[in-house]
Amino acid sequence: MKHFALSALSACLLLLSSCSGPSHEALMEQTTDQLTKVADTLESVKDKASWEAAKPKLDAVMTSIESIGKEVKALGEPDAETKKKLDEKMTKSMASFTQRMGAAMQKLMQVEGIGEDVQKFMTDFSKRMSAMK
Repeated sequence: MKHFALSALSACLLLLSSCSGPSHEALMEQTTDQLTKVADTLESVKDKASWEAAKPKLDAVMTSIESIGKEVKALGEPDAETKKKLDEKMTKSMASFTQRMGAAMQKLMQVEGIGEDVQKFMTDFSKRMSAMK
């Protein structure tokens, strides 16, 4: 879980720190909205059936985050002041996300029959987030 949170935070900060102009704020909001969807979806899982229903939603959200990452990279590097502001905002957002993810993961690991699949999802999620650095 710690590795996942650090990977997500690093990828988001790197992606968002490369934004500039009026679009940086919008892309940061899009990213945090997508991360909120990840947490919401994981928190909604109550059993194996709801986990199976959640998997395609989670994959779609990750694809969306990857798409946002491509947009961010295309914008180039921001000035130092913009980067600092983005880093501060994203750090606050990631603190909430990380807390929610930790609680959701603890709950999910107690659901019978999905523990190994949840671990696979988390590994994939971390890899996909790390690939955006």
